[in-house]
Amino acid sequence: MRSLQIILGSLLLLIATQAAASVPDTLEISFIGRYPRSFPPRTSLSVINGLQFKTNGEADVRELYVLVEGRSSKKDSSQETVAQALHNIQLRDPTSGRTIDGVVVPGATKKNAQVYLFKDFIVNDGEVWLFRLSPSSLRTTLDQFRVTICARGSANPTQSGACPFAGGLFQSRADNIQSGDWLRILPEQELMGPLQKFRLYRGKSKKS
Repeated sequence: MRSLQIILGSLLLLIATQAAASVPDTLEISFIGRYPRSFPPRTSLSVINGLQFKTNGEADVRELYVLVEGRSSKKDSSQETVAQALHNIQLRDPTSGRTIDGVVVPGATKKNAQVYLFKDFIVNDGEVWLFRLSPSSLRTTLDQFRVTICARGSANPTQSGACPFAGGLFQSRADNIQSGDWLRILPEQELMGPLQKFRLYRGKSKKS
């Protein structure tokens, strides 16, 4: 009888382990913290959002797509693009100091909208990274910006859907460090941040 109980216990443990293993690994992304809605002139690399990553263990974020939209607070017919208006756009780990620069995705541009790609960085469960940007204040007419994170992606593209950014469809990608398996990125939607305004410094006017 004792032996039978041990065998049954072992079988139940095996079944529970297999069931747990069958649950797909995930990487959940969310905005966290409260940050200013406006920034004074000459503000360099302003922290506009905090991004928190939740996963089991470590995750290798291979591709994270971000849409940046720009607006002008003044009635303006400028054809300036977001890529021209921004001097820097970065994700920074405040603990390690590591910084990942956003790269313009060629062709992923619409009027006052640009898709950026952040590649190849490691995140641990619960880590918060800071999203920073700096406008090119002496030339830009765009002084309001909003970021939207593509929190979609998995080994099965039809399962997670795609982010409709600037006329294209995008999926972010993250891998499990230990197994190399694709992680399912949650919450499987676009995460839209607030519209934030920069009071731009345009230099001192010259006196005649």
